[in-house]
Amino acid sequence: AMQTKRIRVGQLGIVLPASRLYQTCAGFLLQEFGAIPNVGEIIESGGWRFEIVDLVAGWVERYGYSHVASE
Repeated sequence: AMQTKRIRVGQLGIVLPASRLYQTCAGFLLQEFGAIPNVGEIIESGGWRFEIVDLVAGWVERYGYSHVASE
């Protein structure tokens, strides 16, 4: 089930580079997408699936996330 509670990416066990330009999960998502995503866009990273739920003026305001089952 998709969660929408705000979290820190590190809480999900995703290894982050020590040198990075973001501090928030929203910043992580912008980095992963490589551009400002659209509402409904989905990306997988580090064993997690992230979906953009809401944008405000180009900022990721809300996102959903769920663990991707290993095959």
